[in-house]
Amino acid sequence: MGTKSSVISGWIGPVKGGPTKIIFDSGSEITLISEKLYKSLNPKPAIHIGQGVRIIQVKGNTETKNYITVPLTFETPQGQVEMLVDAYIVPDMTTGFLLGNDFSNQYQLSLIRESNHSYVKAGSSNRQIPVIGTSTDPRTDDAGSFRVETIPLDTCPKRHKKSLKKALKQAPPGTVPVRIYKTITIAPESLMLVKVKTTFDMGQSEGYVERLMSSNRSEEDLFGITDCIISANNPKLQIANFSKFPVKLQAGRIIGYMSNSMNILRKEEELTEGQLHEFHSRAMWIKSVQKKEKIQPEPFDTSWSKQVEGGPKTAELPELEQTPFTKLLDEIDINPKLNKEQKAQIKKIVLQNAEAFGLDGRLGNYPAHVPIKLQDEDAPPIALTPYTHSPAKKEAIDKQIDDWLRLEVITESDSPWAFPVIVVYCNDKPRVCIDYRKLNERAIPDQFPLPKQTDILHALEGTQFLSTLDALAGFTQLTIKEEDRLKTAFRCHRGSFQFNQLPFGFLNGPSAFQRVMQKVLAPFLWLFALVYIDDIVIYSKTFKEHLLHLDTIFKSIIKAGITLSPKKCHLGYQSLLLLGHKVSRLGLSMS
Repeated sequence: MGTKSSVISGWIGPVKGGPTKIIFDSGSEITLISEKLYKSLNPKPAIHIGQGVRIIQVKGNTETKNYITVPLTFETPQGQVEMLVDAYIVPDMTTGFLLGNDFSNQYQLSLIRESNHSYVKAGSSNRQIPVIGTSTDPRTDDAGSFRVETIPLDTCPKRHKKSLKKALKQAPPGTVPVRIYKTITIAPESLMLVKVKTTFDMGQSEGYVERLMSSNRSEEDLFGITDCIISANNPKLQIANFSKFPVKLQAGRIIGYMSNSMNILRKEEELTEGQLHEFHSRAMWIKSVQKKEKIQPEPFDTSWSKQVEGGPKTAELPELEQTPFTKLLDEIDINPKLNKEQKAQIKKIVLQNAEAFGLDGRLGNYPAHVPIKLQDEDAPPIALTPYTHSPAKKEAIDKQIDDWLRLEVITESDSPWAFPVIVVYCNDKPRVCIDYRKLNERAIPDQFPLPKQTDILHALEGTQFLSTLDALAGFTQLTIKEEDRLKTAFRCHRGSFQFNQLPFGFLNGPSAFQRVMQKVLAPFLWLFALVYIDDIVIYSKTFKEHLLHLDTIFKSIIKAGITLSPKKCHLGYQSLLLLGHKVSRLGLSMS
């Protein structure tokens, strides 16, 4: 039998000629395009190699790993809407184009059915893509969905295949299997939130997964899940590893079985007064335990998110400055409480060392050759779809790319890697950076230790004069190891680029910069200079010493080829806000 799917119309690729019929609510996990339709596109988008997928249809099974990235344009009463989509090419697929759940979730598309018409709503906007009809397509499961499974590119071990068949046979009646989305390793005696995949009925928003214990070899490596509800929009559940050994779970492994929560869970009106009281008491007890044993946030979450003078800037987005030489003294913050002669002496030191500052759009370049080491160097490259941006954000991206190209921070790229660009606003100013979260998941963390903030603060007690210097755009002054630059590639409406110098957002940026700064200032550390990532603190007992110390540090910065931010340098103070504390000759106090 066939099931009815909604059909919308749009242009695949350039907007020319008539629109193409597109199946919207196909039930497919991913977006699919028939090989025949792909060959008819002009121009044809480039084919990329992705994760292998198996498509199960009535006509038979097929496997593919080829996909394209192509723009889709829809006509709405409110104007045209353009979106980018990754679509896998399927040989012998009778339907031309199927939009998958991945696309619907990314753009928050939802099907709205009204008495006289239906439409697809785009996110929180008022844009409505009209449904032009329905289509009957062959399906293979009871929910009427194409069964699309991601599969590893290598062959699964026989033992894994046997256990998979056994798990399928053990499925309770009325349930569907819940599978691991991608291969993971759970640390001993720990809990991990894991992405899973399963099949939801049409219109089903959530499902109930019953607790299940499993083992790879013996009772010694026991792991499992508890009763839980998973969402159709973002299916995840927690898996506990009770053993003293790491547990590896392969992509596609069945971890549990899901039922429709509306059919299996009891409704509140069906419970007795005693049962309601029991459940309410238990919920209150859980809340009280959570309050009592509240997990304290990590230091990164508390201190690195504060934008205080002289504090760490790893959570602060970098900004390139255009300070001209003639404005250098106007931009630098010199303690207004110094007398006229003292101010003049500091200004003289600054002008003598003007090369230490990023003037007239200049950015430093330090040959750090930072490596980007991955946990599995043989894993396929990550190629993510670019995000959609408003005209204002595109303008900000254009400006940033032009600056990066001028400074040779980036270069054009044909890398198989691709990460999306994001634009965020800090103090109403757009800041452009790259979303490297997926890269960071694969990267090997650099364990170079950062100095303890308490050690820094106590070392400064009793000093008479303090200055703080800030490296301009921080990590972006460090070069990347040449063979690893492909891994930093990003793409947007301007094309594909990769970084020559370390971008903001990469996991090991703070450690890499700390290592460089400690090397550059090694002879002076803990004598009259301290370093916390891109912050340099200079401290002295007398003003005469402070002038000498400033001159020494500036010259070391110039020799290293690093540039400082004039706007973020604070010179000749008796007290400063540093790392969330007020530091002065009297000691420490909270800011």
